[in-house]
Amino acid sequence: MVHIITMVSIKGGVGKTTTSMNLAGAFSRKEYSVLLIDADFQGNLTDAVVEDYEQIDKTVFDLISDEQLLVSECVTPTGIPGVDIVPSDLQLMQANRVLDPESDPMSVFCLKNKLDEHARNHYDFIIVDTHPDINIMTTNSLTVATSYIIPVFTDRHLIRAVQMTSDYADKVSQANTELEEIGILIGNYDARKKISGLMKEKAEKFFSERLLNTIVHTNTAIEKAALDGQTIFQYDLRERGCKFFKCLAEEVLHKLGV
Repeated sequence: MVHIITMVSIKGGVGKTTTSMNLAGAFSRKEYSVLLIDADFQGNLTDAVVEDYEQIDKTVFDLISDEQLLVSECVTPTGIPGVDIVPSDLQLMQANRVLDPESDPMSVFCLKNKLDEHARNHYDFIIVDTHPDINIMTTNSLTVATSYIIPVFTDRHLIRAVQMTSDYADKVSQANTELEEIGILIGNYDARKKISGLMKEKAEKFFSERLLNTIVHTNTAIEKAALDGQTIFQYDLRERGCKFFKCLAEEVLHKLGV
């Protein structure tokens, strides 16, 4: 069985892309095969993991706009061992012209229906990165998923962002009954800052067991690695950032019963 995990938050800049690529890297180090799907028209995940743009033939937009095209025909290799990607680009901004729930309610299941047997059987995990918005591709990213993670930063928007994202995911779960929340991931946590500690305490009070035990602390190496198109594991195995994503992978595997 393939586990399909979507990173979702209606707030931008909370580490969805960084988490996606480093969780994929952590899984690959455990010898799991991973497919990334970049469902964000900004294409930040694609930029981060695709070494040679000439390798890109088909994108997510091609996938949703061509009825005959399958996920397995849109796969591009990445610089992360054992990890492939279905890439994205700015053309995906036109997704709402191709997928219109008002005229075709089944369009919210486009990604789910496109997952052919090859993709389901070839990978152990599929991780979907999303745009920080409620749009047709984000909805598709949740209808295709078996589970989701809500990444957050410890700023003043934390509580409201989680609540709004959760409300959205709950609505989608009415259509996708197998969708389950893995948890809320606190990232970019800086214990030196008072606001970080206060918001962490507030989150613990509000969300209790929904919070993942893993906390990704502020780490310059993680940021540098992403800029270099590398996971933290590829950048430097001695870095403390490796521990964060190793722990996250283990916690996710435990939550999923793997």
